[in-house]
Amino acid sequence: FSADELNNDRQTFDGSVSGQRIAGTFRTRIVRYDGAGAPPFPMDAPDSLAEYLAAESKIEADDPEIAALARDLSAGQPDAWQAAIAVADWVYHNITYQITGAGARQCLADRQGDCGPKSYLTIALLRAAGIPARMVGGVMYAGGQFSQHYWVEAWMGEAAGWVPLEPTVGQFGW
Repeated sequence: FSADELNNDRQTFDGSVSGQRIAGTFRTRIVRYDGAGAPPFPMDAPDSLAEYLAAESKIEADDPEIAALARDLSAGQPDAWQAAIAVADWVYHNITYQITGAGARQCLADRQGDCGPKSYLTIALLRAAGIPARMVGGVMYAGGQFSQHYWVEAWMGEAAGWVPLEPTVGQFGW
């Protein structure tokens, strides 16, 4: 990728990219989503987002246990944002951090996983509930250093677009 690809509405990058090495300065802007304008739940996702509702390798949204849990967690939620928070918050509180490399089904069965499996499970649960979701990768600053990290984005309609959900550290909407 290029240095230009590191600039968006939430961050600016001043520096260079050479192969796998990035050198420069990031300036981030925290944008919090509070659920304003969230689609009603259950939501009617556009056909263009069908791939973000489908089951795939490690994101077994069609697994009966995952689908049942998704129904339980999202039942009675007034909008897609509240349903998404209910799902991500459940993963945050019920899946122990352990490096496993597992997919969603195994993460749920073992009740453990690192950022990847926790994200896979959150995505599978959201998709099973009818909320488009995808994996996002990047870096996270914690403990005085940057490290590779994965989290989730859920589609919250045209006005909000893709909104972050971080089920490993419990940050939702920013």
